[in-house]
Order: sequence, then C-alpha cells, then structure tokens
Amino acid sequence: MNIINAGLYTNSVTSLKNNRLNQSKNNNITNTISNNYNMPALAPNYLAKINFRGKLDWKAIADYTTDMGKRIYSKRNVTEFSNIHKNASGITEGRGLPEEWLSRIENPEKFDKDNFITEFGECFEKERKFSDVDRLNDDLTNLFTKNGIIDEKTPLSVKYIGHGFQAWAYKIGIGKDENKGVVAKLFKRDNNYLQNHGNHTEQNLAEYVKNYAGDKSEFVKYYYGDTKHGLMVVDYLPPNIEKPKDKLDLSDIGVGYGDDFPKNRINGYICDFGGIETVSNLVGNKLAQDVHSAIKYAETPEKKVEIFNDIISKNDGSDDFKDKAIGLVHGIKHMPKEIQPELYQKCYDLKSHRVNIALIQNIKNFERTPVLDNLTEKLVTNVDDIKAVENIAKEIKHVPDKLRHKFFEEQTDTKHSATIKYLARNINQYYKDMPNRVHIYQTFSDNADPYASVALINSMKYMGSSRYGEYFEKFFSKNDDMVNTSLARSIDLLNDDKNLQQKWIDKLLACDNEQVTTGLCEVVPFINDELKVPLYDRLLNSKDKVAKEFLAENLTSIPGYKQSQDWIPRLLDGADNMVRGTIANTVKDMPEGKIKKDWSRLVSDGADNSVRDKLSNRESRYM
Repeated sequence: MNIINAGLYTNSVTSLKNNRLNQSKNNNITNTISNNYNMPALAPNYLAKINFRGKLDWKAIADYTTDMGKRIYSKRNVTEFSNIHKNASGITEGRGLPEEWLSRIENPEKFDKDNFITEFGECFEKERKFSDVDRLNDDLTNLFTKNGIIDEKTPLSVKYIGHGFQAWAYKIGIGKDENKGVVAKLFKRDNNYLQNHGNHTEQNLAEYVKNYAGDKSEFVKYYYGDTKHGLMVVDYLPPNIEKPKDKLDLSDIGVGYGDDFPKNRINGYICDFGGIETVSNLVGNKLAQDVHSAIKYAETPEKKVEIFNDIISKNDGSDDFKDKAIGLVHGIKHMPKEIQPELYQKCYDLKSHRVNIALIQNIKNFERTPVLDNLTEKLVTNVDDIKAVENIAKEIKHVPDKLRHKFFEEQTDTKHSATIKYLARNINQYYKDMPNRVHIYQTFSDNADPYASVALINSMKYMGSSRYGEYFEKFFSKNDDMVNTSLARSIDLLNDDKNLQQKWIDKLLACDNEQVTTGLCEVVPFINDELKVPLYDRLLNSKDKVAKEFLAENLTSIPGYKQSQDWIPRLLDGADNMVRGTIANTVKDMPEGKIKKDWSRLVSDGADNSVRDKLSNRESRYM
C-alpha cells in the first residue's frame, strides 16, 4: 500500500476574508484597498511560533527555526541546515499536539508536553530499529497512560497502514471510533541524503502552508514534526470523509502543487506535501501577497485598475514599495487583457531586480504583442543578476524560441547549480539537433555540483545510448553518494549493453553505501533480463532494512524466483517485521502450492500479529 493512500494527509488552509484589509493602514499598503473588496485575508498565524527543544546552539540554529514556516527552502538549503544542526533535538510545531489527546488530560497543569513529545519520538525511533508494531502499541499505551491521556478502560490502537519510498505510516486511534485518529509518518532514513528524504523538506512545506494559509482547504491538518527522530504527525481522514468545501489557490501564496495526482488525494483532500514548490516571489512576502489578492479578488475591473494606479503612484523607492510592486506584477494577469501590456511595462520601468524577477515569472501570461515581445527580450537578454538568470531558466519553456536558444548559449559555461538544474530538465525540447544538445550537456556536466548532476542524470536518456558510458564515468568521478544513488536508479539506461551494465553494477556495489545499494534494489526488475537473477542474488547480501524491503517487493518480478529456494531464507536473515510484512504481501499473492506453504511458514515464524494476519488472509489489525 502506498503511504499516501494510507492516509498521510497534511495541512488545512482557510478561506481568506476581507477583515485582513482592516490592517492595510498598519501594513501601509494603500488606502485604496477598502473593506468592500471581497479579498481573502491572510492567515493570522503568519508568525506562528516554531520551537526547537533540547540543548541547542540557539544562535546557530536561529535562521532555520525562525524562517522554517515563512519561506520554501530548496533541498540545498535544507541539506545545509540539517548538516549544521544534525545534533539538535528539534520539534517543529504546526498545531501542536492533537486536541483529541490534550482534551483527555485530567490535570493539564501537570502535563509535560516537551517530555511527552520527546518520548513519543523515542518510541518511533525504536520502531525504526525493531519494526514490531505490537511492541510499539505497548510502548505508546504506556506513554499515553502515564500522561493521563488514556486509562485502562480506553484502548489505544496502533496500526501499520502502509509505506512508500521514503516513509512508513501508522494510524494511532483512541477508543473504538475507527474514523478518528492521527497518522504518524516515520521516515525510513533519518540521517540520509535529502535528495531522497522528505523529513526536513516536508515539514518545511507543511509549516509554510499552515502559516500562510489558515484552517480550511483541501489540505488536512499538520500537527507537528520531529526532525531528530524523523517523524511527522498529521490528521487521519477516513476513506468515506466528505469532500473539502474550501480550496486554496496556492498561487496566492507563491507555491504550486507539482504532484497533484490521484494517488496523492483522498476524496479530494491533498495527502502529501512533497510536491509543493515555489512558483513565484510571492513566497514569504506578505505585502506582495496582500496586494496581489486585493487585485485578484476586487469585484470589478475598475477597482483592480484603481488599486494598481494608486500603489504605483506612491513610489518612494523603499523596500516596502518594491514588495507591493511585486504584488502588482502578479496581479496584472487578473486585469483586462487590453491594458496588461501597458501595466507590465510600467512595472518594468521601476528598474527593480526583484520586480523584474516577478515579470520573468509572468512571461507565461504575456500576450504576443509588440510591447510584450520587446519586454520579454529585455528581461531575458544580457542578464547579470543570478536570481533573474535562475528564474529565466525555470521559465525557459515559456520564452520564445529565438530568445530561448540565445539564453541557453549564454549559460553554456554557467556553474550556477539551480540554473543548470532547470535547463537540464528542458534540454531535449529545445535542442533537436544532437550535436548542440550534447555540447551543452557536456559543458553542464563539467560544471555541475551534486544537485545539478542529479538533474542531468535524469536527462541523460536524451543524449543517445552511445554516450551513456562516458557520462556514467563523468558523474561517478564526482565521488558523491547522492550522485551515485541517482546513477544506481538509472542503471536500466544501460540495458542494451549487458557488459557495460555489469561493469557499472560492479562499480556501484563497490561503493559499499546503503543508499546506493537501495537504488539498485529498487530498479532490479527493470534491468537486462540476463542480469536480473545474478544481481538480485548479490543484493540479498545487504543487511540494510530499506534495501531488503525493496527486494521483498520485487521478488516475484525476477525470472525463476520459485527455483531459488534460498532467497526467502536469505531475505529473512536479520529481517524485522516490516520486511517480513512486505514478504508476506508478496507470498500471499502467489499461486497455492507447496512453495507458498513453505515460504509462508518461514515468514510467519517469529513474526508479529500483523504479518500472521496477512498470511492467513484474515483482515489485518494493522492494515
């Protein structure tokens, strides 16, 4: 079961109301924005407190904790923060502990919330190590009883409800109502490369959406995150929950939901924070958001124009004015099309780098008119501001062909990671002639850091199979485990050359890195047919829990698996209940027969109740 389908639902967001406009005088936006506009208000908990607990270097950690809910961090930012603060005992508070728990405490004044959260995380730290849901149930029952949340008459139920690439999911319920509870999302690796890890990044995104959006939308509630123990706690929504009545337009707060697929929704609710990314410099900018929303939700075109003219006429050169001007740029698309070219030009005439970035982010909304074609050329040609260059690269598919090719050529020698990353995503679309495409890819790969290298590896399939060996060598020479993991997950590119594929399997396994090995475990069903069995056999030597989990899932996709009588015993060597449960899922779908019976017996021996329930085809307590 995919962890997302299991009930990992995140944060709720409010419909914004016009009472926020009462603050316009204090925010110095403009007296023109009146309470008559039905503009949604920004959430009052914008500066919600985010606490890290423990013995910390508060000065060193201040930037991360203070800003975690105010902006969207890149994976590079989060990696840097997590390295600096790797010894911190960190709790990021969204809404805090669930009200369902707190309301049951008879003596709240004696309740030590910090200690409770720490011990809760320690229970799940043991679960990561032992994967014993029965033990976890007992540990949490003792913890909840000790803190007066439950008594002997009120049962606590802990159910394992699924997993994905990054995490396992557990439903925690109090009492007999199966429709209530929370979901604890336990990340499989709490200390690994964030390119393949959502612990810090998902909590950052959850905090941001909550702080800027409010309480009512298709996002479900996010309670808190524990960055030390690799854990986050969100609300549980039953499969039969009514569809959300409110929907947040994420563009109002500068973000987009890139993973809006059916698997990431449950009856209309968005289930995962991992796909949210920055789409505009409205992110983290309250004044800009207020102005944008004032224009967007103004009742008439005349009111929209009135707001625009009033604000732009009060240019005092201050940072506050530039923030408002950013809001104006993003609001122009909601105004009459016939006047948009003139308004975009007025914003460009402000000669502000930050305003120009907002204009670049709106090129996709430009009509093809002489004024806007000329403005586009000015925005994307001979640019020396690195943030502007990065945003052009991100919006490159909306840039006209002639300017697009020129920009690619100007950036051929860039060493800026984000620029390379965004251009790598689109290199195949805009260079149909292979020689030029290969030349640019070659130069990018020479200059790429690990983050850009991962994006380039993902685009390697467009370079022609005759060059794969050369590029594998180049990226492998960077001697970076995150890059090597991406190479492992792309090993199926070499399927047409069995000898070359075997060479790189050997080199990647020689790295002796758990994450790299796990990447091979993930893709073993997709490699050259002649190499599947020997590679699977070698991968069985891994003692890594996550690697074993992928091997268990992929068992029946390997040719002749029934004849490999020692594979199940080897998988079970050192396997915990989580791996046993995955094997059980595989075994129970096999045709009836002696092999299924023998393997079921091996898996069941020493397993917990959830595994036995799966194998006996009973309704599992934990599914």
